Amino acid sequence: ELPTTKDNPMSDARPTVAIITGASAGIGAATAKAFLDRGDIVIAVARRPCPHTEAISIATDLTSAESIDALAQQIKSNLDPEAKICLVHNAARMNKDRVDACADDDLRAVLETNIVGINRLNQALLPCMREGSSIVYVGSTLAEKAVPGSFSYVISKHAQLGMMRATCQDLMGSGIHTAMVCPGFTDTEMLRTHLGDNTEVINAIGALNSFSLLVGFHISYTLFGVSILFTLVAMISDQYFDTATGLDFYYFGIVVKRIYAVMTNWILIAGTLFIFMGFM
Repeated sequence: ELPTTKDNPMSDARPTVAIITGASAGIGAATAKAFLDRGDIVIAVARRPCPHTEAISIATDLTSAESIDALAQQIKSNLDPEAKICLVHNAARMNKDRVDACADDDLRAVLETNIVGINRLNQALLPCMREGSSIVYVGSTLAEKAVPGSFSYVISKHAQLGMMRATCQDLMGSGIHTAMVCPGFTDTEMLRTHLGDNTEVINAIGALNSFSLLVGFHISYTLFGVSILFTLVAMISDQYFDTATGLDFYYFGIVVKRIYAVMTNWILIAGTLFIFMGFM
């Protein structure tokens, strides 16, 4: 039976019920811990128990319609109808395969967990999700790009991105929110299994993270914005000093315009350098 508000001393309001798939390890377990730390109720959906004992672990096979239906029935029969639900689709299967070496059955198996299981769970739980609830898809940077040797996984993550966007459109006006979180390569049990637990390979992949690229672009955009502002100020000062009278104003105007020109050029150079730093 699910805990009620009075079982949650950390909040006077009803706690959120976080239903997290793949919560037995990795990102799923870390997500469960984050919700628990907030005082929320966590239902950990996985084949193995969640390592955080405060969570309610329900063994579920996401490739089985019967198992998902049983999970949904157990949740709905004990759920406070006024509780907000945060459904986190985190569970995923990752195979080593290629476009020229991926059997149909293997592709179906990946899509069964990464796509079809998500759809089944959405269909089962959406009827009891009230306004203020949310559906979060844990995607990947591979939802918008690809790497070799992960053919079926890349396909499934691209499909999840489409599911999130379609979910957003279909639930518009319902008060149920949706989003996709796209982490880069993360040191998890699934990734180590995929890479063969090769530390050298893991470190090499870690060096390819997009953080420096993201920071570089943000800084460069900021600098370019400042340079545009300086250019506009210089143009305004041009008009002012050109119409001003007096020798002092004339020389002062020349100095101001030269300062703005130098600063604008240096800011543009710095912005360009930060873009290149982001790609390095």
